[in-house]
Amino acid sequence: MLKSKYSRIISIIITLTLSAGIALSFTPLEKDTVRAIAETPGIVLGTRALSENMNTSEAATVFLGTHDSEKLSWRVIGYNGEGVAASSNEGCVTLLASHEIGEIGVYNRNDEDGNAYAGSVLQSTVNGIYEDDLKDLDIQGTGLICGRTLYSGEYSEELPYTDGVAGRKVENAKLWPLSANEAYEVCDGIRAINHWYWLRSPGPLDTRVYNVNNTGVVDDESFPRVTTEDYVRPAFNLNMSSVLLTTPLSGGKESNAVGAYSLVSVKPVQNPGNEWKLTIRDKDRSDFTASMIGDRTLIPGNFVDISFTGGKEAENEYVSAILSDISGNILYYGRLAKGQESGIVQLRIPYEMEDGEYVLMIYSEQCNASDTPDLASSFSAFTITIARPAHELSDVRNLKASSAGKNKVRLTWDAVEGADGYLVYAQKSGQCNYLGMTRKGTSYLDEKALDTEFNYYFVFPFVEDEYGVMTTGGYENYAYAKGV
Repeated sequence: MLKSKYSRIISIIITLTLSAGIALSFTPLEKDTVRAIAETPGIVLGTRALSENMNTSEAATVFLGTHDSEKLSWRVIGYNGEGVAASSNEGCVTLLASHEIGEIGVYNRNDEDGNAYAGSVLQSTVNGIYEDDLKDLDIQGTGLICGRTLYSGEYSEELPYTDGVAGRKVENAKLWPLSANEAYEVCDGIRAINHWYWLRSPGPLDTRVYNVNNTGVVDDESFPRVTTEDYVRPAFNLNMSSVLLTTPLSGGKESNAVGAYSLVSVKPVQNPGNEWKLTIRDKDRSDFTASMIGDRTLIPGNFVDISFTGGKEAENEYVSAILSDISGNILYYGRLAKGQESGIVQLRIPYEMEDGEYVLMIYSEQCNASDTPDLASSFSAFTITIARPAHELSDVRNLKASSAGKNKVRLTWDAVEGADGYLVYAQKSGQCNYLGMTRKGTSYLDEKALDTEFNYYFVFPFVEDEYGVMTTGGYENYAYAKGV
């Protein structure tokens, strides 16, 4: 039985990883807790990351398209049947330009043209932004932008304001100005941009329309004439099914060197601006396929062979791999091949993976600058099982520590049947570290022991398979001594 003053073991589990790649878990002594800092995931499947803080001043910003060499950014104001334009965004993310786009301009050239949106100068300007800045991405992204119908409606003096347009309805509008009601629903922190901008809804006269003023007010009762000059700030519905991944603008897809050892653990990253980059489904990659060769039950540290075809031969083209848990949380990302149309590549399963079911996804992607969408194929996905070999090792028992001279402590323990050797750890001055291993005998000499305070020791048995992967047993007790 351990003495009570040495048995204050806290419940935080520390994982120590040896240089040999062995992961051991045990409960150390006197360890201070550390508060986690809220961060965003490094890579997220689909668009769910964009729903966080929707239509608030902290709403996500998405980079998509270029206008006059300037990257366009968009704020998330609606999501999958909720938020602004909820009736039109089922299966979509509603995005509003972060700022005005282009030059100031009129709604219509003269009063006689009236405030009908169909055929107006404003409609032509908005359609031009789509044609010049987003159409190529829309087509490349297999329907990235969902068209919507802008229905006819009359001026409404009281809330709710109208969602309609004067004149005939407009079908399959890819980009559109907000209606008076939609603008009213946009949060204050997004609505105001220090410029006046047009809305699509009619005012009380057929020469008048709604706008938003430079302080973000929707209805200041001025109702500008159609010949007034205001800015354009369009919105659109992003097709959720066309987005494979969302990653923070910086620190998202990180990989080791291209090849079998490329997988990197996906960690949360700092994303103070809630800014995101998209990986979109590319219409030109429908012929990419990948398959696993061999068993889908895998041992950590082993390799799996992957055959693929349909990759792209260019400098920024890769065949990449993602490992997720069964719920779709991405755990690892890496690039297996570069600029290669077809072949067989190897992927090493990380040592630290725990037993259980996972999903391995292989796909072709074009990796671009942080504010430019990546293009990708659909995933070739495989359910795999991680299972370590079943080695029934007993715990190390009867561990004893005794002083063996200046800065020396001798450890002894009972032999464990079937063990190939033993791993020795020590906690000194509150820090747990790997000391070494022995493949012979049941003793170990620590020649760097502290002499002014106790050293705490832990010994684990291990077995080693044909690939050099070690599986460890546990320990029944720890021991302590001073090196005096």
